[in-house]
Amino acid sequence: MSTTIENLHLVDRYLAAWNERDHARRAQLIAALFTPDARYVDPLAASEGHAGIDAMIRAVQAKFPAHVFAPRGAVDRHGLFLRFAWTLAPTSGAAIAGGTDFATLAPDGRFTSVTGFLDALPARPRGSTVALPDGESLFYRDTGGDGPPVVFVHSWALSSSMWQYQEYALRAAGLRCIAYDRRGHGRSSPATSGYELDTMADDLAAVLAHLDLRGATLIGHSQGCAELLRYVARHGSSRVARLAFLAPTTPVLRQLPDNPDGVPDAAFEAVWATWARDFPGWAADNEAPFFVPETSAAMRAWLVSELLRTHVDVAIATQRAVVFSDLRPDLAAIDRPTLILHGDRDVSAPLALGRRTAAGIAGARLEVYTGAPHGLFVTHADRVNRDLLEFIRG
Repeated sequence: MSTTIENLHLVDRYLAAWNERDHARRAQLIAALFTPDARYVDPLAASEGHAGIDAMIRAVQAKFPAHVFAPRGAVDRHGLFLRFAWTLAPTSGAAIAGGTDFATLAPDGRFTSVTGFLDALPARPRGSTVALPDGESLFYRDTGGDGPPVVFVHSWALSSSMWQYQEYALRAAGLRCIAYDRRGHGRSSPATSGYELDTMADDLAAVLAHLDLRGATLIGHSQGCAELLRYVARHGSSRVARLAFLAPTTPVLRQLPDNPDGVPDAAFEAVWATWARDFPGWAADNEAPFFVPETSAAMRAWLVSELLRTHVDVAIATQRAVVFSDLRPDLAAIDRPTLILHGDRDVSAPLALGRRTAAGIAGARLEVYTGAPHGLFVTHADRVNRDLLEFIRG
């Protein structure tokens, strides 16, 4: 085999490892291609050893599904030093990224180090979808910008649209805002399964991984707070800078032997039976306590319409997931600064829940809003926005 063909073959094997989707086969390719202490670094990532390189490749594959790496141009080699270029493109379509890698080879021909330079970066998605492992997809909206990222997790039966007054204020302050629709909600795919709390927390992890967010502030309201707790308990806080809980329904709602003040299961079952018969009627009967008297009729109508866009099956399944989850053990997993905003007129999630959530998280700060109901994100939006900005900047 000529030197030129040998070099091309080496690059082909290298890119084949990046393209291999089968975990076992990719591990074999990496072991055959890299020395055990090999290092990879580029402007966006760094890894070391076979396991680290494999994890990095998996992360890239998750972020760019149905894309493949291909060689570009000639391969240059001088002794144990190799230079080559590549492109990343969908299986049919134009390249979205490209780069040039410089590699050092061991005497046995394996890679000992790779330094990558990115010649072209993929455009940052603004309003797009995240593909999930079970075939479902999540819609998200990304305002873009170079500021610290803020990720919003919406309330029970609403959608990411509920956060628009927070997004407006935080984006104006220079922050990058990302809000997504929970599976089965809003513009995400109408999933018929996956409404366990673990799965919904994994969906949040998929959003953070897809956008490769670091140092993110996670903000949740009501049920969204449960997903934040379970996310950190399952996935850790390596991507998280801080968390903000608005009117949390955590840590436990049910009446249990060690939670005598909780709600009996029969009461929840009765509400769910009502929803199954007349969800709009229930919403109309229970609308008033969510707001304050000064809230406009138009604002009320808008949020109720958002609620009723969610299929009753999904509404019941998601609330059931939270009701039957005891998140008290998850509280100890939170190791980042935490702010809790809770109204003392909250009927849906009484202030006692906010106090218990704050008590279970080391260093958490609870701000009580006098006169605020469950819908404080609209009824007290100015104060909420100021408190969130102060928390993020502090």
